[in-house]
Amino acid sequence: MLIASYNPDAMGDTLIVVLQQDQAGEQHHQFGDIVAITGAEGAVVGYNFF
Repeated sequence: MLIASYNPDAMGDTLIVVLQQDQAGEQHHQFGDIVAITGAEGAVVGYNFF
């Protein structure tokens, strides 16, 4: 699955990329203007680009 969303009127200058469904125990890791969301087993669930 790949879903990308960019709506500056609703969320500002942010690109949301979803690679998998939400999972329990997600963690967020920020690297500058990029946030990686990982599941409990470490697989990437999505990214936020600011």
